[in-house]
Amino acid sequence: MRKLNTIDISPDGQTATIGGGALSKEVTDALWARGKQTDDMWQVYTFTYEGSNVEPVFEELNRFAKTTAHLPGIFYFSNFIRLPQIDTARPFEDIGPLDVKKHQSVTYPEIPSLTATGVDDFACLHGSSVILSPINIQEFNLEAQRAVFEVFTKVTGEVPELSNAFIMFEGYSLDGVKAVPEDSTAFAHRGDNIVISPAMMYSPNTSVDAIAIEATNKMRSILHEGAGGGELHTYVNYAFGNETLENMYGYGKWRLERLRGLKRAYDPFGRFNYYAPIS
Repeated sequence: MRKLNTIDISPDGQTATIGGGALSKEVTDALWARGKQTDDMWQVYTFTYEGSNVEPVFEELNRFAKTTAHLPGIFYFSNFIRLPQIDTARPFEDIGPLDVKKHQSVTYPEIPSLTATGVDDFACLHGSSVILSPINIQEFNLEAQRAVFEVFTKVTGEVPELSNAFIMFEGYSLDGVKAVPEDSTAFAHRGDNIVISPAMMYSPNTSVDAIAIEATNKMRSILHEGAGGGELHTYVNYAFGNETLENMYGYGKWRLERLRGLKRAYDPFGRFNYYAPIS
């Protein structure tokens, strides 16, 4: 079996195979069996705050993102923390959460279940209606965060069917991403730091659809305005369907043409055109 650091670049320079087929079930199973992906242990912190703490929490997240961006293995989605030698969680504790759950020595595969995003949690249940409206931003605008919080609490309070809705705030270590020049690849929105998306999840109910769509679009508009307007950057995997190709795949004619070229080369019959196709 080839090593994980093996990289084969195609003759035309358009594609690369990393790790000898890491998507192969046989390779993945062999890695798990040898413990290659379970050596590192993580810390998971889940903080629960009152609504009055929206501003201090996201102000601290702005600081946290700037001071830890160069550190590998840190990301937050309900605040995931790694690096046991650095007490990065202390400032969030000082804000005064209603509840704190700490999990030490956690393996990576255990994290989703600890943060309500496991395969058996509501967020991943099959058969739910899901309305997303994503946006990428540079940093949190505190006034916009407050406004979004008010919209979210109002709609989820007035419409019982939306009581399981949530908003995702995602940030990751970005030094490797930022080290690659923005215009050197067709990868979209390399300069962004945070992915946000309201997520309206509910049992299928056509009477709720319009309310959920209006609420998520309104929250995205608030966040977009708070980020200064201009280009709207969205994460393609969360796209609702009203986004442009530029919103999802990046701005610049050359970027879209390059992606279309790859699409023609590797999916000439459009087998993968079901969701947000580049063609």
